[in-house]
Amino acid sequence: MINDRKNNHIREGKGTVSQEAAHIYVAFSADERYVQHAAVAMASILDHTAEPSRLHFFLFFETLSEQAKARVGATVRDYGAVIDFCPIESNGEASYYVSGQLSKAIYFRLQIPKLLPNKVGRVLYLDCDLLYADIAELWAQDMKGKAVAAVPDFGIMASHREWGNKQRNLGFAAGDLYFNSGVLLMDVDAWRTHHYSARAAELAAKNAYRHHDQDALNVVFHRNWTPLPLRWNVIP
Repeated sequence: MINDRKNNHIREGKGTVSQEAAHIYVAFSADERYVQHAAVAMASILDHTAEPSRLHFFLFFETLSEQAKARVGATVRDYGAVIDFCPIESNGEASYYVSGQLSKAIYFRLQIPKLLPNKVGRVLYLDCDLLYADIAELWAQDMKGKAVAAVPDFGIMASHREWGNKQRNLGFAAGDLYFNSGVLLMDVDAWRTHHYSARAAELAAKNAYRHHDQDALNVVFHRNWTPLPLRWNVIP
């Protein structure tokens, strides 16, 4: 790890650039029920990152109490890291299909690229139910010119029923890959340029996908994404 931050270059989106203080931008979305889990995930990241002061979190929410924000903010700032609380307005998600323990907040990730500050060219989106080692290596993964890098969802692909459904309903072939949307390394500039968020949201609004935003994103990025090593999103 190079300590001279003026000389610390990391790969951002399509090229290699010098980020201001080599920030690692990490985004979560949560509602009041899941904010505690988001805080645990952030603490896990902060505990295991060699330079936690590099971390800049964005927490997207529709409604969140001041008490919750104060607690999460205190946790992050204790490590010398930064967090921005980003209120998000519903963009029709209330009518989107949800099931089980999930809420419409799962669709908020589709809006994140267009809501991030312009200075953010790459962001790591994480679900709230994750525990992590040092994510600096994940952050520096080569996206190989693609707008998204993610971990293949071998659980779905190994299921005769689930994978058969994806092939019939989403247009996948037997040899294709399907990713899990809980860990997304996103080239934000590319998402903005090609309107990927709008395309995924339109699909989610029109279809009651079994795997919600994940199915919509897999349709949008069919055969046009970079696989990440399995260890970055292990599903027991």
